[in-house]
Amino acid sequence: MPMRSGGLACDNAAMNLRLVPKSEPAPKDELALRVKAMRKPDGALQCNRCGGLTSLTVHNGSRIKNGRVQPGTVIYRHICELCYVRDGVVSFMLPNDNMPRLVRPRKPRRTKPKLVK
Repeated sequence: MPMRSGGLACDNAAMNLRLVPKSEPAPKDELALRVKAMRKPDGALQCNRCGGLTSLTVHNGSRIKNGRVQPGTVIYRHICELCYVRDGVVSFMLPNDNMPRLVRPRKPRRTKPKLVK
C-alpha cells in the first residue's frame, strides 16, 4: 500500500537502490588532481581544494606606528589565496604529506585556583 509522505506517494517495497558508475572528472577537476600530484618542495603548504601553493593571512585592525605597519588581530592564517580571491572560499592550506607533523599534548588546565595562605 503506497504511503503519502509530504504530498508525494511512495511505495517502500518498490524502491530499488542501485549504484551509478563513476563519471569522468571535469577538466577543472582533472587539472586540480594533476597539480596536487606534482612534486613540491619539502614542507610546502598546499590547498586541499585547488592544489595552489600561495597562502594568505588576513588581519583586522592594522595600524601605522612609528612609520611601520603594526598587524592587528589575525582573522585567517594560511588560507589559499587563489580560492579566496577567485571564488571567495576560505580554504585552509594543508602541509605536504611527506612533512612530519609535530603534535604537542595540551597542558592540563586547573579547574580551581590555588588558595593563597
